Amino acid sequence: MFKKSILLSAMLLLSSVLLKNAHANGVAATHKADTLLANENYDQAYAEYLRIGEQKQNPSALHTLALFHDLGWGRSVNKEQACLWYEKAAALNVPLALDSLGNCYEQGIHKNVDNFRAAELYQQSADLGHHYSLCKLAKLYINGQGVERNAEKGIALCRQSAEQGSITAMLQLADIHLAANTTTSLEAALRWYSNAASYRSAEAEYKLAYMLLTGKGVKQDPIEAREWFEKAASKGYHPAYYQTALLYFNAPKHPDTGLWTEQDLAKSYLWVSAAIQRSSDKTQREGLDNMLVKVKNVMPSTWEDSLDHKLKIHLDQYSQQITSQ
Repeated sequence: MFKKSILLSAMLLLSSVLLKNAHANGVAATHKADTLLANENYDQAYAEYLRIGEQKQNPSALHTLALFHDLGWGRSVNKEQACLWYEKAAALNVPLALDSLGNCYEQGIHKNVDNFRAAELYQQSADLGHHYSLCKLAKLYINGQGVERNAEKGIALCRQSAEQGSITAMLQLADIHLAANTTTSLEAALRWYSNAASYRSAEAEYKLAYMLLTGKGVKQDPIEAREWFEKAASKGYHPAYYQTALLYFNAPKHPDTGLWTEQDLAKSYLWVSAAIQRSSDKTQREGLDNMLVKVKNVMPSTWEDSLDHKLKIHLDQYSQQITSQ
């Protein structure tokens, strides 16, 4: 299971890395609060960050206070309050805070929508080393929001971020090329999804599978598509469950018996069951329920306990997995 404490530690580590160069002492000063937060002692941790942030204008503490409200650590999510704390941290040149504050202005969360201000903040964040901000800035150029419309410049900015190794930027750049839907752009989309998939991005694996399944920009290949869908599903990427289940259920049957191979039958049961557990679409659920009945009608009953155990392990492991990176 993705324990919350592991997620918290990872977020704090990322924040620390981006803060380290300009504010090394500030990060060290929050060690006690960081430990409290990693142990999920939210109230004590918040009080300690608040003390350090307000008394010492500590950039790491101010940014983490924003995360408490943004992510709902020990309290209800409050995006407006988060933006106010991001503003304080951004004033001390915290790259992540500048990026998040840009989103606050772009979405009009704590003040009126101001895409020009958002563009300024994304650029400042990128200049301080948070390269993914370039992709957010790119969207503004592509859509002509707050800046003069310039799709070519936008794509170049996002490419710059992707070339710095940002998986999120690779995905966004691929999405941009996929939407353009030209021969050249589809080739680029395939390349960037493949690059992101090489970093084990489940979303990239899913989108690569989609291109292979539909033959969009590449030769149609349902077998290879199934492999990529299954890789994404195996990482707990919920949207991939249904397609994986469908492709195993519709796998070619044995020419003599008209039945699935043992492997395809077992995987049909597993992925159809997983999809049923995670699907919120009523029509989709009904179709999956019918598929499961057909699979169980031909599957040896002795398999069920073992497969259900494997399914439970998988679902428990990824019960807190989000569907996007």
